[in-house]
Amino acid sequence: MTTNPTNLQWQVAATPPQDSGQQLDGQDLTIDDLMLRCQEYDAWKRDYEVKASDFRLHPNGRFSVGSSEGLYTLEEAALTQLCARYGKPFFGGALPRDYTRALIEQHPAAYAPILHDHARAYGKSIFLRTYGESVRAFMSDRFTHIDNADVLGILREYLHSPKNGGTYTLVRPYVGRDELSVRVMVRSVLPQEGDGPYGVGCVIRTGEVGNVSPAVLPFIQLHACANSTIWEEGGIKLKQTGDRRNKLMLLIAAMGEALQSCGDLINRMVQAQYEQLPGLDSIIDGMADKFGWGQELTFAVVHGTENERTVAGLVNGITYAAHATGIPAQQAISLELLGGKVLMAKPAYVQQFAR
Repeated sequence: MTTNPTNLQWQVAATPPQDSGQQLDGQDLTIDDLMLRCQEYDAWKRDYEVKASDFRLHPNGRFSVGSSEGLYTLEEAALTQLCARYGKPFFGGALPRDYTRALIEQHPAAYAPILHDHARAYGKSIFLRTYGESVRAFMSDRFTHIDNADVLGILREYLHSPKNGGTYTLVRPYVGRDELSVRVMVRSVLPQEGDGPYGVGCVIRTGEVGNVSPAVLPFIQLHACANSTIWEEGGIKLKQTGDRRNKLMLLIAAMGEALQSCGDLINRMVQAQYEQLPGLDSIIDGMADKFGWGQELTFAVVHGTENERTVAGLVNGITYAAHATGIPAQQAISLELLGGKVLMAKPAYVQQFAR
């Protein structure tokens, strides 16, 4: 598996790149473009598998890792993970996060030996992931890391295999510091009914800090409006424990299988065009309350329905808002997943949201 092709040229930035949370722009993006973005982040990442007691708080408020010369701050997500692990031997639950943060920042010299006692009581090894001068993840030593570079490497091999011939389109891909979500469209389908043609493909995802489970999910995109609908239950999602190589092989196999599920998505979308939702306005208002949509996002959903008061209209409204409002990539994917859930669950699912 090659994750660093020799034809890719890149340089290490002077400071760690910041994740904007936005999708990559461009009509002709390639998998190599995504790998270049990934490498810009990876140049600043380091991993450590050490005993918990080798992770020490210093009187200056920063942390050291074993014999490493570097000193690190602790990001909020990593602090939450530390509190969850160190608290179990004492309380059967997590240490109070805000209190722990205050002690680290305001009384590091006094708190250092207490935190070291917690580490010894935990008694296990830990898997630390750093970025620049900060710890971004404080994971169990059982964590099976499937990283952005791993996923892009197997995706590149799949797309350039003789079976696919390198013909594909990347749809609003997101390669961030700690996660990625890449929609890959590989062919078009014209259903006998409905308002096709549709592009079909898969969404491949992973998270490096326990935030996103590695997954391959089918998606369809109506060419006329660029709305992408993702079906979570139609794909495969992996737990991040167990043999790493086997997990990667499962992701490779799932890419082909996801395409088979796209036919079910299209057939369901055609059927959904005839399923009426006379209380659509009430349903959208209820969903806005449930999922915390702001006014702009709610208006985008309404606009995207194009006044089609059907299940398909609601799905199109939700998935339109995912790409028309400039929201962060993580929220956009969540909306497209919601669109898939609404579509495949049929009208009974959405009626529960009606005010």
